[in-house]
Amino acid sequence: MISLFQDIVKQNSDKTALKFGNLSFSYSELDRLSDCIAQLILQSGHALAKSPFVGMYSSRTQYTVPMILGIWKAGFAYVPMDPKYSTERIGYIIDDCKLNLIITDCDAPVTEYPQVQWLTIDATAISSMALNHQPSAVRHQTSDIAYVMYTSGTTGKPKGIPIAHVSVLNLIEARNKALYTHVENKLETSIASISFDYSVWEIFCPMMVGTPVYFFSEEEKANPERIVEILEEQHVTTFNITPTYLSLIPYRQLPDLKYLIFGGEPCPEPLVRKWQETCDVVNIYGPTEATTFITANILGKEDNVNDIGVPMEGTTWYVLDEQYHQVPQGEKGELFIGGIQLTEGYLNREELNKQKFIPNPFAKEGAIDPIIYASGDIAYQLPNGHVICCGRKDSQVKIHGIRLELGEVKTAIEQCSQVESAAVEVATQGEQKYLRAFVKTHEGPLDIEQLKKELNGVLPSYMIPTRIIEVSDIPKNINGKIDFKALANMLPSEQQADEVSGETEKQIAAIWHDLLGNMESIKSDSNFIELGGDSISIIYLMQRINKQFNTQLTIDDIYRNLTLSQLASAINENENDNENLSTVNCQLSTVNCQLSQHLSNVYVHCQLSQQASLAYNLVELIPFEPSLNKDALLDAWNRLLQTHDAFRMTFYTDAFGKPFMKVNLWT
Repeated sequence: MISLFQDIVKQNSDKTALKFGNLSFSYSELDRLSDCIAQLILQSGHALAKSPFVGMYSSRTQYTVPMILGIWKAGFAYVPMDPKYSTERIGYIIDDCKLNLIITDCDAPVTEYPQVQWLTIDATAISSMALNHQPSAVRHQTSDIAYVMYTSGTTGKPKGIPIAHVSVLNLIEARNKALYTHVENKLETSIASISFDYSVWEIFCPMMVGTPVYFFSEEEKANPERIVEILEEQHVTTFNITPTYLSLIPYRQLPDLKYLIFGGEPCPEPLVRKWQETCDVVNIYGPTEATTFITANILGKEDNVNDIGVPMEGTTWYVLDEQYHQVPQGEKGELFIGGIQLTEGYLNREELNKQKFIPNPFAKEGAIDPIIYASGDIAYQLPNGHVICCGRKDSQVKIHGIRLELGEVKTAIEQCSQVESAAVEVATQGEQKYLRAFVKTHEGPLDIEQLKKELNGVLPSYMIPTRIIEVSDIPKNINGKIDFKALANMLPSEQQADEVSGETEKQIAAIWHDLLGNMESIKSDSNFIELGGDSISIIYLMQRINKQFNTQLTIDDIYRNLTLSQLASAINENENDNENLSTVNCQLSTVNCQLSQHLSNVYVHCQLSQQASLAYNLVELIPFEPSLNKDALLDAWNRLLQTHDAFRMTFYTDAFGKPFMKVNLWT
């Protein structure tokens, strides 16, 4: 991957490679920045002999993509960890990969894991390396591991999936041939977490062929209106997104958009048809085990929206029965996947590898697919060779596009102190899917708040059930399996009376019931998150409130006012976006001023490139008439300088290389 990247850098040195908010990095700047990070990793003393992996604890900053490149340049594979992961999950990944070093660009739980070394990537660290920049040597073979992604596992423990550089290289080439032979891709988006393999498709498939990437920040991701504004303002040509997020995006005609690409889960047909009015819609399919995606099917306006097309170059598939015989066209079977993009197996899971990765009974000598993977997806083939996906044969599900095993959630719940047994299923409220758990306790009433606290230490937030219902028993059917129909009959059938105060609280409670799908009583001090709300439902909540009450609440407003009474107060006070503007963390009456994170980033960007420095200085020549009163102009200008401290600020660095601003006194 680094050899390919360096070739692209030579061809596109001054061309934009990455956009993040107001920041823009050329290929040469990205090359230098990732070199600095590689040097920091190598100077840390971490060696391949200790572990071929470097952990990456990142929260979508301008350093996220350079960190990946820096890890590769230093000769390692990256192991992404989302800050939303539980402490137990992070600890398991550290042990499973035998991590000795984790690099981070955000506040990290360093003290929780003293057995590993943590390296912070920020403006100070980059500045210290930028002054002594040294190009990094390529240390990889194509067969080496590029990254390890962790997905949910049936045993209660996540599975590590190592993917080789050669697999990613095939993905890049195959995707480019499938979609961009006759379409010019000028700017593509990345919205997925780096711990989700969709991010590899979004970032490196375009970037490694010379197409810049707009990398959404966490704040932008949480604002659907802002997302569509960015698509229009930036003239985006390819927009990648999961169907769950797509359902939140306001529809707009976007003349520059060529492709809307969705994957990770099925997309509702009305959503597909609506977006087909403005661009081509592409359905992509593939498991993490096969390097993100193996198909890219441009849907026709009459096509089945679950048509995943045919395998891209370098990949293969077969629809087989339980005896590994190919089924006739039109008959359902399990989809088995092979080819260059297939992993060699899960990390440290030999028994599971024997079950999921089998010798290909149809492969000839020298074939690209001697081993095939049992995907667990049920599918059938059309006469034109395309395949239609029909669901799963096991308990694996996708919530918000993220793959998880219901068995892992069930196991985690049953290991909690109060619980005797549990059952977990996917329920639907409107277009939203969510996890619902039924729990039988050892004795006494269930303390749901305590149960969620225990689960927070074991599962990532997206795997904690939205609704938890206490039941007297977990019924079984005649086959000894959990009877979910009987459990559904135990749900409250009538809406319980809410204990709220005032008309505003009453209306908010009605919205909560609709979004969360619960019949239980809501009180003034009820908390939206504790009742089962998540990041997606909070976006829906913001949209519903702003529409119903004609307000301009932001995501931050919602998170700051999670109880019913707090949210009602926020609405009644008609809070607006102006109250959420960040301020520089300093008092201008002092001489020195700490930089905001944004200004720190700008400073580092300018240090890396003279062109970037010029980009932040706007020069304009203004002609004046000969009759201009020069003394009056000079007096007005001096008054501006005296009144506004910002005009008298200059940049400096302290003894540790950390940048700050100095307010020069007016004299």
